[in-house]
Amino acid sequence: MIGRKPANPLDIQEADGVHLLTPAEQTICSALRILPKAYMVIKETILKEYARLGSLKRRQARELIKIDVNKTSKIYDFFIEMGWIKPPARGAASTSTNGTPA
Repeated sequence: MIGRKPANPLDIQEADGVHLLTPAEQTICSALRILPKAYMVIKETILKEYARLGSLKRRQARELIKIDVNKTSKIYDFFIEMGWIKPPARGAASTSTNGTPA
């Protein structure tokens, strides 16, 4: 079976807001074909929610951001790599006080 050819990276060098991004952020935006201003909204949304909750699971990030779940997952992993968010502790299942999943 032949897989889909990945899309060519998006040239964002002339895009509005590109100067606000680090070189690593420019690379991920280009690879994921996301414009800088849209990325900044995604970044702000995820980081604010992380700060509010104290942690953020990949699933929660995907629920927050209404774009392709694969792109959201890659951005989530990128934020972990950058040290901006920490992954949830392994085995730390979130449950409410009555023992049901939160």
